[in-house]
Amino acid sequence: MFINSDQALFKCAIDRDFPSAGTKTLIHEIAHEVLHQGEGAPSKRTIRELEAESVAYIVAKYFGLDGLASPNYIALYGATTELIMQHLARIRATASDIINALSQKEELVGLA
Repeated sequence: MFINSDQALFKCAIDRDFPSAGTKTLIHEIAHEVLHQGEGAPSKRTIRELEAESVAYIVAKYFGLDGLASPNYIALYGATTELIMQHLARIRATASDIINALSQKEELVGLA
């Protein structure tokens, strides 16, 4: 999933009024793009899904989305506490980057 317009991407990613419109899924896919391109990207799908879904969960919760099934999704991929802790720095940094980028856009368009 790719949206070429910063404004369209921003509107989809923070639209709190329509959380069922796939907002968390969009954030999940953005996390894949940020985390899993180029050298150093994890080769195991379990790790890629753990990282992307964890980032999506953090970002969605930050912006007030509820009803997230991320823990179930991550469990389906066999993530363990140890795996989560091993990848926590990447998850935290990427979630922070996305939150900061969206918050800056939010301020620019007067949604803050």
